[in-house]
Amino acid sequence: MRLNPDVIVVDGTAAAKAAKAATADVPIVFALGADPVADGLVRSMARPEANLTGFTLTAGYQMAGKRVELLKDIKPDLTRLAVLINPDNPTTNPYLRETERAAGVLSLAMRTFDARRVDDLPAAFAAMAEWRAEGVTTLSDAIFYSRRDRIVALTQENKLAGVHPESAFVEVGGLLSYGASLSDLFQRAGSYAGRILKGTRPSDLPVEQPSKFEIVVNLKTARFLGMTISRDFLLRADEVIE
Repeated sequence: MRLNPDVIVVDGTAAAKAAKAATADVPIVFALGADPVADGLVRSMARPEANLTGFTLTAGYQMAGKRVELLKDIKPDLTRLAVLINPDNPTTNPYLRETERAAGVLSLAMRTFDARRVDDLPAAFAAMAEWRAEGVTTLSDAIFYSRRDRIVALTQENKLAGVHPESAFVEVGGLLSYGASLSDLFQRAGSYAGRILKGTRPSDLPVEQPSKFEIVVNLKTARFLGMTISRDFLLRADEVIE
């Protein structure tokens, strides 16, 4: 949390909730809130009607399908796709529908594997291996994000090609990610804070979705998996980690 006498800028839903509980008067700008209406941060995306506004990390459930398409692009021989889900997350079903749609279009065999808690992850990946999965996509979930290092380690141990929602997975060894540009979101959050400092009320600034997205790929992980990534795909990537 970054404080200013006149505005508070926070990262993530938990920090936004804490700031909201702390003050009803000081303007709050959040970045990375997954669903601020469902989380009770604001009443409406268009008119927050409170002292909070900001930016979401997601831009629609179709992002999940796009990740499957990119994984197939980077691994053309992919035929069996595992999907790591937290069935207790209310966003799982709509994300899963888009994942299933993409898998169907690409003629991929697909199966879901549940992990409600961090302790469930080893068993989930063991089941993927038993099913002979060749790739895995992780759906958006706070637990998965917080333990991305563990998920990436298990993905590598089982020699799976993984695609993830956030570039932070790739930074710790994941193969591929497609999602909102976090740096762009933080810049826009700073812009909102500046407008508030000049007198704009948070309730007059709609909660906005990401407008810039990025593909990030890890070449070291690709080599570990014995994959050769095409030049065309590398040219499409926004960032290539060596």
